[in-house]
Amino acid sequence: MSAEFQREVLAIVQADVRTARASTGEQAREAAEASLASMVAAPHRVEVLSDPLWPEKAGVCITGPVITGGFNIALVIKPETAKRNARTHSDG
Repeated sequence: MSAEFQREVLAIVQADVRTARASTGEQAREAAEASLASMVAAPHRVEVLSDPLWPEKAGVCITGPVITGGFNIALVIKPETAKRNARTHSDG
């Protein structure tokens, strides 16, 4: 596949994941897999990586025979989760 096709598919997957407003890495992975499957028949590996110190940010990595790339997203953190994380990280 051409580099232009890869960029276009990756941009669409990124937009779909952001539109899904995922609050967990699992939800982001599922949204990315569903979006990717609607455009590319070949199986791909989708991983969502995050740092426990920054739970509201995650990186989505896609690896496969057609598309290889990644992007960063902001997870939608619920207020109660944000408060719990703030307490956990301030305890030292």
